Amino acid sequence: MTEAASEGETKVPTLVVAPGSSFADIVTASDVVLTAPESLDGAWRVQPQGKHRVRLDHPKIGFTLPPTVYSLVEAKKTVTRIRSTPQLGYLDLEGALALVQSLHGLFVDAGWESRRRYPNARVEWMFGSRSEVLVGTWRPLPDIRKIADPTAGYRVDVEVRRAVDAGTAEAKGLGLDGAGFLVTALVSDELRDA
Repeated sequence: MTEAASEGETKVPTLVVAPGSSFADIVTASDVVLTAPESLDGAWRVQPQGKHRVRLDHPKIGFTLPPTVYSLVEAKKTVTRIRSTPQLGYLDLEGALALVQSLHGLFVDAGWESRRRYPNARVEWMFGSRSEVLVGTWRPLPDIRKIADPTAGYRVDVEVRRAVDAGTAEAKGLGLDGAGFLVTALVSDELRDA
């Protein structure tokens, strides 16, 4: 589905956010329902409920992630990190790796360069001993990322996590034939998050 819903489809609400955004900025730009944190003076978190999209709000390097039911905005007065699991349910490992490939194309098309990305075979091997694997890191292209530019510290990390082990009661209860995987995109600003 494109951002504009076609006839007969329901529009998916969008959380519009970027590192440095205030809570008021997010509320003004977004059409998701958000509950205001108790205090905006220090560290705060906000999490939309229900199906939604997350859009990184930037004129040059912005992108919109696939629909999700989980995202979290973390802030220290202003936003420092945005987490999103751009999927609507658990995926098998093949599906998770296909989503990572799709995200890679999305980031590159939006003006980001891959700084670290593991081939699928290595990721599969890494899951033999771990339940969570960092599969890639992207930064804005150097011609966009200037020292004085507010995006100088921006980065996107993508992790794949085995959230449900194969053969467990939980997997059976969820109707999974194998393990259930989640892909998480973490957008951060290293300069604000320090």
